[in-house]
Amino acid sequence: MCWLSCCTGSIDPEEEILLRQKKAKNFNVAVVGDTGCGKTNLIYRFTRGKLPEKDTPSVLDTDEVEIIRKRDKIKLYIHDTSGDEGDARVRNLAYQNSDVIIICFSIDSEESRQNVVANWRTDIRHLCRDTPFLLVGTKRDTRGERGTKVVSKKDGAKTAKTIGAICYLEFSAFEGTRSNRQSKVIFGRAIQACLDNLDDALDDRGCCCC
Repeated sequence: MCWLSCCTGSIDPEEEILLRQKKAKNFNVAVVGDTGCGKTNLIYRFTRGKLPEKDTPSVLDTDEVEIIRKRDKIKLYIHDTSGDEGDARVRNLAYQNSDVIIICFSIDSEESRQNVVANWRTDIRHLCRDTPFLLVGTKRDTRGERGTKVVSKKDGAKTAKTIGAICYLEFSAFEGTRSNRQSKVIFGRAIQACLDNLDDALDDRGCCCC
C-alpha cells in the first residue's frame, strides 16, 4: 500500500501531515494515571527490560525507542506523566501532542479505578477527544495476596467499555521476563491504535492509495 500520494492528485496541508506521519511512523504515547500506580514501571519494562533503580516521581519524562514491527521501523516517544493535580499544566501538553494514551490504574485500589472515570477520561474528553486510548490495570500481582481487595478483571473490562477504551489489559511489573512480554503486548496495542487512527483519518478525508 502506497501512502505517498492520493489518487485525486492534489492534497491539502492536513492530509500531507497525515501522509507524512503514516510514512514516518513516529508516534507520541502519553501514559497517565494516579501517582504511584505503576506507570514508570510499565515504561521501564518496555524500554529497558527492567525496573527503575530509584522510585522517583515523574513530572514529564520522555523515552524515545525504536522498534521493528512487520518490517517497519516505528519510533515511539513515550511520555511518563505525573498524576499530581499540581502538574496538570505540564500533563496537558502530553495529552495534546499524543497519538495514543495509556490510562493506568492500580487494581488494588478502588479509588484508583474510580479516578479513571472521574479524572483521566474527563481530561481526554476535554483535551484530545479524538485520540484513542487503552486502559491498563497495574499491580496484577496483588490479586493473589491474602487480605487484599482488588478490582476484578470483569470490572476492569467493564470500566474500559464505559469510558470507550479500545481494550483492557493488565500488567505486573514484578514477574521478570513475563512482565517484559506483557509490556510489549500493551505498547503493541498502542501502536496498532495509532496506525488504525491514521487510516481512519485518511479515509475520512477521502484519501486513497495509489
